[in-house]
Amino acid sequence: MCGIACIVNRYKPVSADDIRTMDVILDRMVYRGPDKKGQWKKDRILMGHRRLSIIDLSESGNQPFHDHTNRYHIIFNGEIYNYKEVKNILKQKGYTFQSNSDTEVILHAYDCYGLDFIQHLNGMFAFVLYDENRKKILLFRDRIGKKPVYYMYDEERLIVLSESKYFHAFSDFDSKINLESVGAFFSLQYIPGRETIYQNVNRLMPGEYIELDTEKWNLRRNQYWDLHDYFYMDDKESIPQDNLDSILESSVRQRLVSDVEVGVLLSGGIDSSLIAECAMQAKEEPIKAFTVSFEDQDLDELYYAKQVSDYLGMELIEIPGSRIDPNTFLKIVFHADEPLADPACIPTYLIAEAVSDYLKVVLSGEGADELFWGYPHYNREKFFHKLLNPAIIDHFYTNRYLSARLESTPQIPAFVSRFSRIFASEHDLGSSRWTTVFGESSLHRLFEDGHPHFSAHQKINDHLNNLKKKMSRLSASVSLDLFYWLPDDLLVKLDRMSMAHSVEARAPFLDQELIKYALNLPISQKGSRGQTKLPLRKLLGQKLPAELHRSIVYRKKHGFETPICKWMDDELNELASHSFNTASLNDIAFLNTREIQTLWNRFKKSGDSKSYGRKMWLLLCFISWYHLYKQKFGLTG
Repeated sequence: MCGIACIVNRYKPVSADDIRTMDVILDRMVYRGPDKKGQWKKDRILMGHRRLSIIDLSESGNQPFHDHTNRYHIIFNGEIYNYKEVKNILKQKGYTFQSNSDTEVILHAYDCYGLDFIQHLNGMFAFVLYDENRKKILLFRDRIGKKPVYYMYDEERLIVLSESKYFHAFSDFDSKINLESVGAFFSLQYIPGRETIYQNVNRLMPGEYIELDTEKWNLRRNQYWDLHDYFYMDDKESIPQDNLDSILESSVRQRLVSDVEVGVLLSGGIDSSLIAECAMQAKEEPIKAFTVSFEDQDLDELYYAKQVSDYLGMELIEIPGSRIDPNTFLKIVFHADEPLADPACIPTYLIAEAVSDYLKVVLSGEGADELFWGYPHYNREKFFHKLLNPAIIDHFYTNRYLSARLESTPQIPAFVSRFSRIFASEHDLGSSRWTTVFGESSLHRLFEDGHPHFSAHQKINDHLNNLKKKMSRLSASVSLDLFYWLPDDLLVKLDRMSMAHSVEARAPFLDQELIKYALNLPISQKGSRGQTKLPLRKLLGQKLPAELHRSIVYRKKHGFETPICKWMDDELNELASHSFNTASLNDIAFLNTREIQTLWNRFKKSGDSKSYGRKMWLLLCFISWYHLYKQKFGLTG
């Protein structure tokens, strides 16, 4: 895992200022790759790289990497899990290799197959490849969006970075905030899709690549892999589940390929227990497992993790998850890069910090809930569609005025507020309706000018309508999470919080073959009568003793739940009070100071602070991010 940076000028050669800026970026981005810093320039192109050495620990794996003819040049962030298989095929075709790295395999595969080379690679990646003969810059991102890549393109240059904050290193960077993205963040707790917090910066989307002709200055964006192509039709017959075991075992085995030790994040839940069991079957020596513990017994998972680790013979390392202070919180906001209010960033950051004392690579369970319908609110979505037919739902949507009034009334219970928030919305966000923070009516009041800022909501609504053309309303609603919640929240959290401590996190459930398998399962095979993830539950029963299996599958689902209300009442109270004072809020011209202070006062006075806890947590994250933004994240350019 690494950090990449690239500057491509249209007219002028690489300047001393470009090199100094690149130095600043690479020096500050050291946590993404502490093992080596590298730069390469030629004419109008400058490449920079921070290396976290996982495959081929020798200097021959350093980057920027060049083939032996010096035609191809690459900076690569990620891992190609099947690089050995591809390498053997290329050797049979006459290719020779200077290193044992997967990076060199990418270059030879491109030389051999042309643009079709990407179809031969299985992994997580973001990379820039320069074909010197064709004068083409190629920028690729992996199929599901595990690795980040941001770019800024105009008439004079293309800039590519692993993290968006480092655009501030450029003295002429127009850092104007995209208020549409702010509106989406206040609703969803993350920024969805191609747009970012900055008006002039975009993300490369999962399964996309960019091709830039550096002579004609013509940029084309293309899709090489489309998740839509693998969705089932709802009337499809049941498919055998027997090969799920072999697909998952193969995925875990591939992700154990490394020249350094690999561990497992173990919560004692279904997903992590399956990964741990597959990993122990594939390795001869014991594997380290890491789990987060909380003082609150309703949140603590140590008991279950210990049961699994004891049975499998794993070394279990416990990390306290309640340890938070203002300094740590601000570090997490910094490393999140863009505004991100997922409270699970806290334990993810802390567990990565602890993991870094032992090893560089861990396996994690991201993707299982989205693929196998594991979230509790998916059951609520089922009942929502079953009990409220489209005509009734549409009727409620026409009564938005009453719903909006209920959402903004402080005396009503949290669950009533949630339903009113759903029906007050002008846009259908699918199953995200259950996890939104601010509804559209209250979102208006957060902005000083009352501007709606709903373009992201409209895009999600349009995407949902397109999905409905090939599947049921329910399936389309839940499937949206694979396009937004997973890549733009969960995988952002996993990448940023792990890489903050130079730890690489790999997600076996997001193997492309496992994705295809899961997307071809009919609804009835994923869940029934309130039980979720039926194929994974069944598979776990084949791998663990009956008593241990029952203990895990019938436990309450936690995820990474966190005591955010306690934190804002206690450890982070001083920081929150300062963030919500008049001077701090007035510094953010587009926010409504009075509205936010009203919410803060209600939170402090409320006996049931859950009604306001998520709202205030989200606002605290954004305000803390904004103050770092005003300081240009400490970058001087």
